[in-house]
Amino acid sequence: MSQLLHRILSGLGRDPRGEALVHENRRLTHGEVLDMIHRFAHVLTRAGIGPGRTVATLHLISPEAVALRLAVQLLGGCYVPLSTRVPVPALVALARTAGATDLVFAPACDANARAVRDALDPRHVLSLGPADHGQDLLAAAARAPARAVPPGGRETDPALIMCTSGSTGLPKTPVHTFAGLTAQQHMDRWLRRDIPGGPARRFLHHARDMLSPEVEHVIWTLAAGGSAVLLGDVGPSQVIEALDRERVTHLYCMPRLLEELTAEIGGDPAGAARYPHLRQVEYGSAPADRAIVGEALDAFGPRLVQVYASSETAYVTALGTDEHTPGLWGSVGKPLPGVTVRIGDEEAGAAGSADEGDIWVRSPAAMTEYRGNPVLTASSFRGGWFRTGDRGRVDSAGYLRLTGRESNKIIVASGLCVYAHDVEAVLASHPGVRQASVFGVPDARLHETVHAAVVRADGATTGAHELTDYVRNTMGERYTPSDIRFLPELPLTRKGQPDRSALRDAIRRR
Repeated sequence: MSQLLHRILSGLGRDPRGEALVHENRRLTHGEVLDMIHRFAHVLTRAGIGPGRTVATLHLISPEAVALRLAVQLLGGCYVPLSTRVPVPALVALARTAGATDLVFAPACDANARAVRDALDPRHVLSLGPADHGQDLLAAAARAPARAVPPGGRETDPALIMCTSGSTGLPKTPVHTFAGLTAQQHMDRWLRRDIPGGPARRFLHHARDMLSPEVEHVIWTLAAGGSAVLLGDVGPSQVIEALDRERVTHLYCMPRLLEELTAEIGGDPAGAARYPHLRQVEYGSAPADRAIVGEALDAFGPRLVQVYASSETAYVTALGTDEHTPGLWGSVGKPLPGVTVRIGDEEAGAAGSADEGDIWVRSPAAMTEYRGNPVLTASSFRGGWFRTGDRGRVDSAGYLRLTGRESNKIIVASGLCVYAHDVEAVLASHPGVRQASVFGVPDARLHETVHAAVVRADGATTGAHELTDYVRNTMGERYTPSDIRFLPELPLTRKGQPDRSALRDAIRRR
């Protein structure tokens, strides 16, 4: 059994009667979740799930979804959560690139599950409840024993593929091994600094499905013997209400939500005292404006933790609660234990470097490859170092400061990445387009919006609405340009490539 699964099962077995998962009007104990994991594992074993099998899943967040992931990984299988938001072509492309051998879906996702099933012909199809196709996993698990099953898998086996792009051009499917997930959980323990014998951790999950960074926090919380509240995709007022009602100790949010929560709390001087149980508010996944951080400190008090991480590298750096001082705002902290950062070709030591360059990371928690894309894997790694696509520098005190990112990488409002060439490939596939260039334009304080410049094909009269609908139906909402400009020719760099900087500057001037 992997160290991670051993820690999770040990955490669940520590207090069988203690609350583990809260979802809507259900409250499950550690013992009940542990029983569900074992029952699911018995059914999955009969389906042949184990090392070498890759299980794609389509479902919203729920106790069953959490137990399913842990059951797949307990048997040594690789778990692949698919987005419930992307269109069918992107969904099929991701499942195919991930090498899915089996499929588990919730009945609410039946239509998309059928599309994946028909395209991939998986060995087994199971449903989390009654459905028109597939074996009912819940019904079969109700008849299965709750005793432990023999674990499978080695530390070096693939355990998780967290898909990062829904395009049909270049799906990104980073593979994390069991050893890598164990390293991530070790970093989480270091960040949380739980007090031995103190109050158990209680994490608030407020996202729609199993594809968000918050799911990892749920897993790590169970390993720590704590509990998680699965709130779903809700607004800031519901999050704030749940903080007090559920005695939440840990919260994760992207900068946009951090700003919304801060605005919801308002300038009440007693605001920070309103949540006596809250110990940490972690934020990350996108750059955070200095003003927002200052306002959030006023609202929440000294509880903020900033992290710099990605789906490929997991945690890289962190800025702790005692480091949230005005002089350090704007940095993303120092590397976590076991992580090394270098700028360009120079390793970033304690003395730092005044030079700006590409950020490279070496970490035991980093992915091992992009499944199904050896070319992208080879271009992303060099001698064990992973190129993040961001640029930065390390100051004299050893703090990493982000200064930019590669022109191809756009950070949208959700805190997720959109890669320009993915959207360009889809636009270029439209018969009315001869050439397209996609770029990000800063919007407000927190994110960028996707823009495109298009050269029409000869004789074409294609309009902006037609192209935005085309991208939306192919890739999903977050990839859809908010503005499309039609040009007779694209501006080019000295190397003959489309000049995204010039296009971006033209939008800013306009």
